[in-house]
Amino acid sequence: MMLKISHKNRILHFVLAIVMFIYIFSPPLLPINMHIMVEGISIIYLICIIIKHKGLIILDSKIISLAIAFIPFLIYETIMVIIFSYSNNSFSEAYINSYTLIMKIWIRILIACTAYYVFIVENKFDLDEQLKVYMIVMFIQIFFVFLTFMFPGVRDAVLNMITTNSSENVIIDVIGRLGDRRGYGLSENLFDSFGFILSLFLSITYILWLEKGNKIFIFLTIALLVACALNARTGVLLSILSIGVATILYKKKPKQIRNIFIMSIIIPFLIIWIIRILGNIVPDTVDWLRDGMDEIINLFKYGEYTGTFGGLKEDTFWPQSLAFGSGAGPETLVRRSSDVGYVQCVWRYGIIGTVLLIGGYIYGGCLGIKNASHIWERVLMFIFIILVLIYLLKIFFINNLGANFVIYTCIIGVLNEQKKEKDFILRS
Repeated sequence: MMLKISHKNRILHFVLAIVMFIYIFSPPLLPINMHIMVEGISIIYLICIIIKHKGLIILDSKIISLAIAFIPFLIYETIMVIIFSYSNNSFSEAYINSYTLIMKIWIRILIACTAYYVFIVENKFDLDEQLKVYMIVMFIQIFFVFLTFMFPGVRDAVLNMITTNSSENVIIDVIGRLGDRRGYGLSENLFDSFGFILSLFLSITYILWLEKGNKIFIFLTIALLVACALNARTGVLLSILSIGVATILYKKKPKQIRNIFIMSIIIPFLIIWIIRILGNIVPDTVDWLRDGMDEIINLFKYGEYTGTFGGLKEDTFWPQSLAFGSGAGPETLVRRSSDVGYVQCVWRYGIIGTVLLIGGYIYGGCLGIKNASHIWERVLMFIFIILVLIYLLKIFFINNLGANFVIYTCIIGVLNEQKKEKDFILRS
């Protein structure tokens, strides 16, 4: 079954895909913040729509509730930053910086996702058309991954652009240390955050392959898995997890069971073949992947924390007040950094704030599950919840605008499709 695409919207599909690609990956083409550029375009677009409709834009209540779900956390965080600032003036700037970071992320995602929702409603995009746009975004990134893989000069130019234009010192540091092993594609961050976004995309393509049986989806799934392998081992693990969850949970027909059986035989041989090819072209990358496999074996077979897992163990330490946290990240308060998402959350917001924050993501996923029109949509929403919870074991991704945008535009697409189907039934 092919995606049903309206011919009159092809140009709009491509334009939206380009804008989404820029916002999701923030390619370092210019020494400006690409996210802010898209957010500025979004504000201008919303103003034009408000003028067009004479000040009246009606948003669906379920869409609005996605933003409202974070209000309890924001109220809690507002109260806590006041308390922390008054109780310890020496770190008041750190408390305020942590607070403004999360407020800015919420506002910026709200702007971008509102513009996206208004755009798809204004142009009457159904879920199939939104998936078409996402496929274009995936193809663009896959093209750049393989372009930088095949032509080292192009890859060096991209990494130089990142080093020149990026404001994130940690990204520049990783390029300096690990640039010979990874860093293929066009994105401001070609490492763990990149792998997380690719795993979200892979979840979409794999579940669509189960649903529709279209070969293009399994091609995208394999291509995204290879892209993860070239950039982020965490993305590979998250992708394998999403494939496993989707295969187990999805309600399968005999034809789909046959397809899964065939692919379960083909894919292992395909992966071995790809690894052998990569081993001849980029041996350092393959050695890095094998090191990751050894680290997993050491952890689960021998209980040893080596490599990345050893680093995560060292990065796992907690503030004195677990319930309320310390108001800012440990790197500013105790001069000890941690990449672990849950550690950062508990230091900044405490267990209470962390539960409220993660609860906003879980609410969005559960709302998508409750209002999904098809089983594949429910499974996808569940996978998103699982990936969010698992990824926080590795990285504090809350400030990742691209990943948040992918998660919430997918939820918006599911909710909008359910609303359209209800409206159709009422009109009938």
